Amino acid sequence: MSVFITGSESFLGNYLKKILKSKKIKFTGIDNIKSKDSIKYNILDKNFAKIIPPKTKSIIHLAAISSTNDFKKNSQKAFEINVNGTYNIIKAASERKVKKIIFASSEWVYGEFSKDNIKENRVIDYLDLGSEYALSKAIGENLIQYYCKKFNIDYVIFRFGIIYGPRFTKANWSAVESIAHKIFLGEKNIQVGSAKTARRFIFVEDVASALYESTKSTKTGIYNLSGDKLITLRDIINLSGDIIGQKIKIIEKDKINFNFRNTSNDLVKKTFKWKLQYDFKKGLKEIFKSF
Repeated sequence: MSVFITGSESFLGNYLKKILKSKKIKFTGIDNIKSKDSIKYNILDKNFAKIIPPKTKSIIHLAAISSTNDFKKNSQKAFEINVNGTYNIIKAASERKVKKIIFASSEWVYGEFSKDNIKENRVIDYLDLGSEYALSKAIGENLIQYYCKKFNIDYVIFRFGIIYGPRFTKANWSAVESIAHKIFLGEKNIQVGSAKTARRFIFVEDVASALYESTKSTKTGIYNLSGDKLITLRDIINLSGDIIGQKIKIIEKDKINFNFRNTSNDLVKKTFKWKLQYDFKKGLKEIFKSF
């Protein structure tokens, strides 16, 4: 089996490469920076197919603009990468006769907030999308579904929850890393909007393992990829305090204005026989080790 990864130098890409190496899986990685594991290449290049090695079985498409600030600075460029880049990859996959595309989408396609247990069959309401990033991912999903059917390519779309874990840069920290770092540095008072705000955070290594499992499977479709339960901001603060043995005071600016996005991971676990290796506290401890 041979795998081709876009965005191979990303936070998630590096964890995925580590797993593929441990499994002795051949892979080729491309990114906008060069490394010993990655070729510097632009996913908008019209000759993209030439960079995909012969007999590649799967493409894992992680490359994207995900920063809200980057969309604000240049939304046209961001859409070109997220939308046109995705089309370019599908077209190249067809030319190289790749069997499967695995696409990194996001739980943001479900809209801003929901207390419901969100399953994959929920209809996407484009008018409820809270960001241009979410819009770009929803369009990307449509491209994958339409053109993969047209070109007879299998696909898996993963709608990622909020991914957390040790990162090399602060640029895209989630609330988990941001809060944990403040507490690690000795802050005893942590201010948030509402401590009841919650997400199904998922550890980065668990996401990478699901990507790997999907390359081995014949299953296709759309899957939420999230943690097993909702974790509140209060949970993050209190568990961080427990890890360092410090009582942390929570200061809420807006107690009653809290929100959830509760995406069910039942389908991905059932389909790929996949399960989390990191509960939230275990993953949080890894973050503190990295600090």
